[in-house]
Amino acid sequence: MKNKITEEQISKALKEKGIVENVFDMDFDDACRVVQEHFDFKITKDFYEGEFKFYEETTADGYTVYIASCSGIGYSNPSISQDL
Repeated sequence: MKNKITEEQISKALKEKGIVENVFDMDFDDACRVVQEHFDFKITKDFYEGEFKFYEETTADGYTVYIASCSGIGYSNPSISQDL
């Protein structure tokens, strides 16, 4: 796959930006905390909190689609049953 981002590329970019020396030497929770603190965001399971939402929907003909939406100014949220 020609456009695949490797773990080495991710680690190198985080090191160059001074975020963390090697994110893959950390456990998942610590790595998430470091990246969230650096980019000033948080992940929550509360669907109604936050500006960006990621979720799974099923189309009328039974396909599963994954949705990323933003509720910020200038964005519209798709209606899966009507728009797809």
